[in-house]
Amino acid sequence: MRVLDLVWLGIAVEHDTGCLVISEGTIYPILSRLKREGLLKTKLQESPEGPARKYYQLTSRGQGMLSDMSELWDQVIAGIDEIGSKKGTK
Repeated sequence: MRVLDLVWLGIAVEHDTGCLVISEGTIYPILSRLKREGLLKTKLQESPEGPARKYYQLTSRGQGMLSDMSELWDQVIAGIDEIGSKKGTK
């Protein structure tokens, strides 16, 4: 699940238009970019039901990035909550 968090971060960074359309054409390029940047590592595992499958895992650098971004996101949410509570008191 943590890899998906990082993928969503990648999607949010790439699409700041306010409307996200998610498809395979969006997810896999982001996974590739995160791997190139050293945030993910992959493992190819044979599958009894078809072709080998690629599994993604956060590297220690990726875990650090996710932690940093989670803290930043918490600050953004707190700021939004503060604005909302001020708006309700006027």
